[in-house]
Amino acid sequence: MKWSGKQVSVKASGLEIKVYYRGEEIANHPRCYQKNKTRYRLEHYLPLIEQRPRSVFHARPVKEANLPEQIYDFARMHPNPDKTMVRLLRLMVDYGLDTVITAVEQAQSKQQYSIDIIDFNLGNPKKSQVLTISGPAVNPVDIRSMQPYHINKLY
Repeated sequence: MKWSGKQVSVKASGLEIKVYYRGEEIANHPRCYQKNKTRYRLEHYLPLIEQRPRSVFHARPVKEANLPEQIYDFARMHPNPDKTMVRLLRLMVDYGLDTVITAVEQAQSKQQYSIDIIDFNLGNPKKSQVLTISGPAVNPVDIRSMQPYHINKLY
């Protein structure tokens, strides 16, 4: 998506295809010799899927990724399965499929079915949100400048 509409150069060899933009290699794919076959790389389509999360279960790159059913089941357990699936896909691209499956299994073994738990198990906890409390402003007082009070005891 980043290079959509841009002019790129393609160099094809017998084993691979390389795509360049302004001299920088932006993609490298193994060459496919099958007729009428399109190969997808999930990481190339993920930014577009992140913009349109409701399309995630119908997107060809996701369907052809041959993801284990366990990933789909975990996503469908949530109130918003589309966004959960997109987050799982992002984690898979960032950490690898096997690592994410291990984190999902770990969460399921503890009966924890939150995508935030998966983030945490992968060592990617969300940063704490700082709460601002509105109320009266209290300025510190320097008590050294005050006169000492004498308390007289009454008998």
